[in-house]
Amino acid sequence: MTRRWNATAGNALVEVGDASLRIGEVGGLPKPSEARARWIYLAALVLARKHRLLDGVLRAAEAFATLGDREVVNQCICFAEGLAGHASDGKEHDRLHPAKARLAALLVVAESKGTNA
Repeated sequence: MTRRWNATAGNALVEVGDASLRIGEVGGLPKPSEARARWIYLAALVLARKHRLLDGVLRAAEAFATLGDREVVNQCICFAEGLAGHASDGKEHDRLHPAKARLAALLVVAESKGTNA
């Protein structure tokens, strides 16, 4: 049975990281919240890689893209390409192109807001 990303602790971690960012915005303390979210997103990425969940790696990449962390996003893409390359049906690899385009767009938005790692 294949585990789905939305049923993992990693998915919950990304949601907690997202909530941390929102709390920081409302509370007027965005930098400490970004640092906390970054650690939480990293934990989610580690879990996704450990369980070989492409959805999880891509979701973590999106989270890092919203932080403007191009370096980590690029590393996530490498991880995703490795996972897709090992998929038996080839469909996983087809998902990477639109995912990369979305990540690039998220990075542009983050950079235009001045959000950088």
